[in-house]
Parts: sequence; structure tokens; C-alpha cells
Amino acid sequence: MSSQPDVRETTTSYIENNWVKLMDYFPGPFRPFMVRLFEGYCGPGDVARIEAFFRPKLDAMGGGELELAQTEERIGLCSAMKTAKGSEIQAALANQ
Repeated sequence: MSSQPDVRETTTSYIENNWVKLMDYFPGPFRPFMVRLFEGYCGPGDVARIEAFFRPKLDAMGGGELELAQTEERIGLCSAMKTAKGSEIQAALANQ
């Protein structure tokens, strides 16, 4: 559900607000993949938000450094593209 823009914030807020419960639901090897649920974000402040939330939890998750780095990179690239080319993309789509 986090990949869908309409429900992304609801889904990720649930994860943030129910972290302890979710840690019980996800078996150890799958916990790092929770980071990837945040990869649909694309704003300039999103990398810092995700870093602040997950970095202190990596030990409890049993890993996730790679997933966090990949998610942050994806968000950073999306945000940079949106800043650099967003108006061009919107104009091209408007002409469809």
C-alpha cells in the first residue's frame, strides 16, 4: 500500500506509530525490508525523515543498512529529478 500515493502517508504513519507491534509481527530476517515501504516518497525532506526514524532502529531490526541506503538514494534521485525537470514533465504530460 505504501507504493500508492493516496495511502502512502497512512501506511507509513501506521508503521511509525506501531513500531513495537510490527517488530513482533515481522520475523527477524524480514524486518529490514520495512524500510523499503518508505521508498515511494520524493520530497526534499523525506530522506532526513526516514534517516531519523530508521537509523536508531537498525540494531533492533537486525540490519537494514543496505535497505536504508537504497531507499534514501531512490528518494534523493526522485527529489532531484522532480526539482530539475518537474515542470518539463508536467508540461509534456499536459500536452498528451
